[in-house]
Amino acid sequence: RDKLVTGVQTCALPILIAADPGLDNFRILSIYGAGDDDIYLVGEESFYDDEISDEQQFKGRIFHFDAVSLSEEDSNLENDDPVWNDVHGDGDGKVYAVGSDGTVLMKNTGDDNEWHEFALQLTHDGLNAVWGDNGTVFVAGEKGFFARLTSGSRGWEKISLGTSANLVKIYGYSKEQVIVAADNGAVWATFNGSSFSPYDTGMSATAVTGIWGDDM
Repeated sequence: RDKLVTGVQTCALPILIAADPGLDNFRILSIYGAGDDDIYLVGEESFYDDEISDEQQFKGRIFHFDAVSLSEEDSNLENDDPVWNDVHGDGDGKVYAVGSDGTVLMKNTGDDNEWHEFALQLTHDGLNAVWGDNGTVFVAGEKGFFARLTSGSRGWEKISLGTSANLVKIYGYSKEQVIVAADNGAVWATFNGSSFSPYDTGMSATAVTGIWGDDM
């Protein structure tokens, strides 16, 4: 289970994808698992469309693994899916995916079990990361955009980190203990779930490509 969720290349999921000739052009960008039989993969597929451009194009795809088979899921968006950069659950039965165009999808596994667009109602550009726990969800994206949705709240709350850098990764030990990182190596952390402060990692100006930990 741990190997599936962390995406180690020897696990069953990448092997399944590699064995499917219809997924040759699909690249996994994020994996989230609520259990051995409830695992989500999101990412991008490259393709060419002469009617659009001679250049390579990209679109997002979402897959679900139920411990038996891998199946594609419909985002239910009217237009083509953006590249899905990240996927994560809130620990309360909801799963979120964020896209390169700023789209947020939400799937309520305890309700209709379908993906629906979840409007942020905040001005923002592309989104790169999402993380949640115990009904609280954080999203991060371009130009320092960072926002939080808490259980029972009426909408998203924007959190200012005082930066215009692109935020690329979020990791949390709990909804009160969360770290967010930028593509310039800057890191911020909170220990109360709301007040974020710069966190010295000694990696200044080093691009962050991932965050994981056992405790904060």
